[in-house]
Amino acid sequence: MTRIAGLKTVTTTTGKIKSVTVDMKKWGHLMEDVLDSMATEKALQSNDYTPWETVKKRLDKKHRVR
Repeated sequence: MTRIAGLKTVTTTTGKIKSVTVDMKKWGHLMEDVLDSMATEKALQSNDYTPWETVKKRLDKKHRVR
């Protein structure tokens, strides 16, 4: 794995990454983006996610929105 300054990983004995420590002085300005990406990924994997194409079809059918 490539080393990145300001990031440290803790791995298991099998080499799987368990956690990441982030230097906030170096990378803090990007943390909002990282957290947004994590929330998006979680939403995509949940059962509550509805694809945009489905939403557009429902709006078109019910409200004639195009």
